[in-house]
Amino acid sequence: MDRTLLIYTNFGFQLNKLVDAEEKISVEITLAKLRERSILEYLKQTFDSKINLNIFSQAEYHEVEETFNTYWFNIDENKKFGINKNGLCLLISYCLQKIQESV
Repeated sequence: MDRTLLIYTNFGFQLNKLVDAEEKISVEITLAKLRERSILEYLKQTFDSKINLNIFSQAEYHEVEETFNTYWFNIDENKKFGINKNGLCLLISYCLQKIQESV
């Protein structure tokens, strides 16, 4: 399996687990962290033991931040994905977008 597919699929599962546990972050905070390229660190600090980001190598960690920053800059989250309440759902949508681009 392509490593990109594996990374974004596993990350999507981690995010989905948080949504299932009724966790939430605002879209506004999510967008701010995406702009700063610090969304993964924010998730690690906010959800600590509830999310495993050890699935990423250092290079992959950086690649995810850059990819998501590009999506933040180029995609209207409400228009394209219909997301305006839960930033975790936006991040899941970004994972799906990257998977779709990779196949």
